Amino acid sequence: MHWEALTFYIEPRELILGGYAIIGVVTAEISDCSVEVKGIEHAKAGVDALIKAVKQGFKLHTAYPSMYMDSVMYFLGRLGIPRLSLRVVDADPRAMPFRAFNDVDVVRNIAYLHVVKEIALRG
Repeated sequence: MHWEALTFYIEPRELILGGYAIIGVVTAEISDCSVEVKGIEHAKAGVDALIKAVKQGFKLHTAYPSMYMDSVMYFLGRLGIPRLSLRVVDADPRAMPFRAFNDVDVVRNIAYLHVVKEIALRG
């Protein structure tokens, strides 16, 4: 199965102060129990780019630890990004499933978390 997603990650402190988000487009191939990431394109952009993506109808994929989830959802809602436009996994993309050393690694980890979730939901 072919899987494409628009992922993002923004530190909670940056979200509150109106900073920059890491936005990425990930393409992956999913077979029975294997995942192969084919391509990752990423950029740093302002939160207004996320708002434009939601207004165009994109579903945004992200991951946050549960201790940040309430505040992140609150501030994203205040910015105009509704909760129903987000696909969220309860995990820290800076540490799971691989340790992230740069922005590409964070985008890759978010994609892996969502793809594993997709495989688990398929049964």
